[in-house]
Amino acid sequence: MSGANIGGTDDDYLYENERYGADFQYTFPSGNGSYDVILHFAETYWGTQAEGGVGSRKFNVDIEDERKLSEYDVFQKAGGALTAVQETFRTQVQDGVLTIRFTQGSVDLASVKAIEVLPAGSSLSINAGGGTYQSLSGKTFFSGYVLCPRRSHSGRRPSS
Repeated sequence: MSGANIGGTDDDYLYENERYGADFQYTFPSGNGSYDVILHFAETYWGTQAEGGVGSRKFNVDIEDERKLSEYDVFQKAGGALTAVQETFRTQVQDGVLTIRFTQGSVDLASVKAIEVLPAGSSLSINAGGGTYQSLSGKTFFSGYVLCPRRSHSGRRPSS
């Protein structure tokens, strides 16, 4: 969704690409400790490229094998399409690897735009479906293609 004006952010580019699918995950070699995970979402398909709205996409997110979002509806949470929304979760890593898993809920596929992992004093930010990006505030989001080269998507395939 190149060139779209995304509400709730000055960093439209960050929300132009996505990673989506029925079941995918990120694993970050983080070391043990407490982390804040910030997930960036915007509905850029339903209500824009296809008719739909609240209830068109519902998915789940687990962080460190704990359900954090269940039947999550980005459109509903953001109040419409093309609006950025972030969800922040604190998690404890005890095996040295932070795992974030996205699974299909009752409707359509899971989708995420970007991920930030913030341990005390530093951060790791990922542009889930796009290239490396420097935000207007100076934060660098690294390419999701580097971490998961065969599972990143910059387009939208029809859901089944």
